[in-house]
Amino acid sequence: MKQNLTLPVWLFGVAIVAQILIGLLGGLLIWKQSHPPQGWSLDSTTYYKFLEGQGKLNLRLYEQQQAHESRLRALDKKRQARHRHIDSLSGPALQSEIDRLYNNRFGRQQQTSGAGSGNRPQTDSTNRSRRSSGAEGQSRSADAARRGESKGQFAFRAEPGHCCPEQNDYPAQQPATGQIQRIVNGAGPGRPLPEAKARSQIGKLGLANRTGHVPGTKVQGYWLLIQDQGYTYPDIAFAISAVETGYWWIASPGHNLFGMKKNGRGYYSSLSRSGYCRYKSESASMADYRAYEQQVIAKYSLVTRSDYLRHIYRRFCPNPTYQGKLALAIQTLKALA
Repeated sequence: MKQNLTLPVWLFGVAIVAQILIGLLGGLLIWKQSHPPQGWSLDSTTYYKFLEGQGKLNLRLYEQQQAHESRLRALDKKRQARHRHIDSLSGPALQSEIDRLYNNRFGRQQQTSGAGSGNRPQTDSTNRSRRSSGAEGQSRSADAARRGESKGQFAFRAEPGHCCPEQNDYPAQQPATGQIQRIVNGAGPGRPLPEAKARSQIGKLGLANRTGHVPGTKVQGYWLLIQDQGYTYPDIAFAISAVETGYWWIASPGHNLFGMKKNGRGYYSSLSRSGYCRYKSESASMADYRAYEQQVIAKYSLVTRSDYLRHIYRRFCPNPTYQGKLALAIQTLKALA
């Protein structure tokens, strides 16, 4: 019997379909390898709209920046004009401008023309880190007043070229005129400074002399030396130097007897890192103070000793405790005499 080896017809159909599918898959794989995928991209219309918006933002920012710089230039011109006006002032006119700035800040009444200089509010202040000679020095107190206004407060500082050792150790409230007068007469703000305390100070100096710490004759020696310098008010110079040097107990680097800082008088030879003057000798330091004394007397028309002493209390170092120490030093000098 003969065997039938033929396959069914349907099996041939399945094989043909499988071959077609394999060919399609291979063609798709070859096409993907020849065409890698591309990332997302903007069309030209969206891209140019984005550039246009960014350009408008840049233009607006540039216009705002130009307007801001224009306002700054206008304010700077106004400030420079104001500074030139203040630089042209001196004496009572300069003091009146300082008082006006202070009164405008705190809402106080303007000084009347008939008010005496002793009734002026204790308002003047200067930047001690700047030069104090010529027209440049005349406007520093008003500069400090303007800086106080801009910060919303009024900061009291020392005279230009002078170091106020206690400038941060007292409230920003000046003593009233009556308190200053009591200091001049020998009584500090809130506590008396009688001659008995000055005599006690002399006793302490004498005790220090006996123990070998401070030569008691050094105080008298400096008083005699200061007397020979031709100062208009040698007793005030003695008091300032005594307070600044601790009655010449504290060593003064660079022979700085009056605590001077950088100034335009030209007597110091160099400066320390903190701006303190260094002199070649004590005579140079005393000559610097003599120039300072003559300068402020002429500049502010200080006729009497009380006017000069009031200026020292108000501007050389307006610290109330410093004022009391000066008053004690003056009483000490009286006890020495």
